[in-house]
Amino acid sequence: MKLSVFSVAAIFALLGCENTTLPRDVREFSPPLLYRQWWAMTEACSERKRDIREIQWYASDAQQLQTRDGTNVAGYYEHKRNRIVLRGDQRYSGPAVRHEMLHALLGKMEGHPREAFLEKCAGTVICLDECSRQGGPWPAEDRGASRGPASLLTIRASSPHDSVVRSDPTSIFSASVMATNETSRPLIVILPPSGDAGPPATFGFTIITTSVSLFYDERVSNPGSVRFAVGETKRWVVDIEASELSPGMAQFYGSFDGIRPARPLSFMVLP
Repeated sequence: MKLSVFSVAAIFALLGCENTTLPRDVREFSPPLLYRQWWAMTEACSERKRDIREIQWYASDAQQLQTRDGTNVAGYYEHKRNRIVLRGDQRYSGPAVRHEMLHALLGKMEGHPREAFLEKCAGTVICLDECSRQGGPWPAEDRGASRGPASLLTIRASSPHDSVVRSDPTSIFSASVMATNETSRPLIVILPPSGDAGPPATFGFTIITTSVSLFYDERVSNPGSVRFAVGETKRWVVDIEASELSPGMAQFYGSFDGIRPARPLSFMVLP
């Protein structure tokens, strides 16, 4: 099953963002229309604008893509040449592609600044391991914050898609799940135990089709996952290849700690 939300998390330690010499086995490609949607998402969360046509796109057919120091990576951005290089199997991995898009939007800014990767665009791009460490230690909790369950949040979901096509390898169902603190005070969400050895669940989704049901829960990865300022909305983007879904009508349920919007998103899966 090729669900970007967990395939990228598993290999994020191998994401690189350094300038490198262009490998011999890469080829330039034209970005699919889907990239414009992902670019717009990344522009929105970063509050930065740039013409996507300024970026050159390359992909490697090899099983490995390496930086100058020999580190295996999933992709990287080169500022001086305005190009993004991806390992071939990451071309349609939303979190990985948007991660490099964010670097392109930030321009000369080096590393993984907390405000961009762990705050504004958290959930839109993936940022774990070394990326998260580069953001530095998390600030202390707001002493004036109230504590309470996820039911105090307002949960919404949206998607630009009313249909996807199983036979099209570039067809991906993307949806955003949003959790907003509409209370009058900062909020620290208290989550129940996960029931397994892992940390508690935050965002999640369930997709129900005619013959297949998919579900996934994101886990707490840092203290910022449960801290909400007054009026703050946290966003989590889900990307699912259409080929993993059964033909017919499908329903998408987004959630935070199992709390769902009143109505699901409906979309058609075409052959």
